[in-house]
Amino acid sequence: PVGSLKRANTYQWMSFLATNIYDAVLRSEYSDRYTDGGDSNAVKAAAHRDVDHYWGIVEQALTPGPLLFGTELSVADIYLAMLSCWHHDSKVLYVT
Repeated sequence: PVGSLKRANTYQWMSFLATNIYDAVLRSEYSDRYTDGGDSNAVKAAAHRDVDHYWGIVEQALTPGPLLFGTELSVADIYLAMLSCWHHDSKVLYVT
């Protein structure tokens, strides 16, 4: 509900996921766009470190889980699931 702590926490997680994990994934996948002729491999390596760090924060939040808010599914969990498929170590198989 509007004004509830759950709503505020959901907004907080959505913001964290969108501005940290999503951004780091973009830097990883499109590292050449983040340099002016510099070393895009260094950008990619830094992005991988950032993604791993941010996923560590998520992992702590999921304890005891199984979802961000215990057993109650939220839009943040759905967004989190989508982003998890983008992780550079993801074993997800995409079928086209």
